[in-house]
Amino acid sequence: MSLVIATDLDGTIAFDNRPPDPLISTVLSRLVLGYGARLVVATARSPRVLGDWFDSLASELGGVCCNGALVSSSGREVHRAALAPDLVDQLTVALGADAAYCLDYGDHFVESRPGALPWMGTAARVVAPIDGLRLGGVVKLCIEDGAPRARELVELTAGRAEVFPHMSGDADVVAAGTNKANGLARLVGPGDTVLALGNDLNDLELLRSADRAIVVGRGLPGIERLEHVTRVPAETRRIAAMLTSEARDLSRWSPRARLA
Repeated sequence: MSLVIATDLDGTIAFDNRPPDPLISTVLSRLVLGYGARLVVATARSPRVLGDWFDSLASELGGVCCNGALVSSSGREVHRAALAPDLVDQLTVALGADAAYCLDYGDHFVESRPGALPWMGTAARVVAPIDGLRLGGVVKLCIEDGAPRARELVELTAGRAEVFPHMSGDADVVAAGTNKANGLARLVGPGDTVLALGNDLNDLELLRSADRAIVVGRGLPGIERLEHVTRVPAETRRIAAMLTSEARDLSRWSPRARLA
C-alpha cells in the first residue's frame, strides 16, 4: 500500500517542450526517494522520452504512455493497445496526402511529411517509406491540426477509437477504451492512494478517478467543483507547493499513505 503520484507532463509539470523544472523534479525526488511514494508518468508522449526527462528518477518510474496505449512498470511493458490497421488506413486516407501527422509505434514514430509535429523531436523519427505506411502496431496517431477536426475524427472512428484534442491544436487518436485512468489501473493496487495531476482533456478521467487531484492552468473548466480536485496556476513554484501540500495531506487523512 502506498501513495501513487500520477502526473501528466506537458502543461502540467513540464512546459515549452522541456523536461520538468528542477524545482518540481526536486519535490518529486523527495517524495519518491525520501518518503517512498510511487511515481507514475501519465502522458501522451511515448516511453522513450521518460528516461531522458527524469534522470535519477528514471529507474523509479511507472509509465502510462500514449494516453494509456502503452503501460510499463520498472522498464517492463505490461500492456499495449494498438489501433486496428484498417482504421489507421481509413484515417490516413481521410486526412489526405498533405496532412501533417505521425504514427507512433512506441519505440519510434513515422512522419507523414518532413517536420510533421516538430515538438516530437528528431530522436526515433522515421521518414514515411515510399512503399507505404506500416498500418499494424500503431499505438497512437497524432495529427498536427487535429483539434479543429475532432468532431470529424470522432465520426470517422465510429466508436473504434478515442479522440483527444489538445489545447495546443493537435489531437491524438488511440484505441477504443484507452485512457490514462485505465492505464493507471494496471499499476495500482486496491490499497493504494492516488494523487493525480493534469491539465487537458486526455487527463479528465485520470483526475476524476483519483483520490485527490490537481488541475494545472485554465483547462477543463469547472472540474475544480469536484470535491477532491484543486486548481493551481501554471506556475512552477505554485505547482511544487501544491504537490507537496497535497501529498502530505493525503498521508494525514488516509492511513494507506505514509509520508512524514
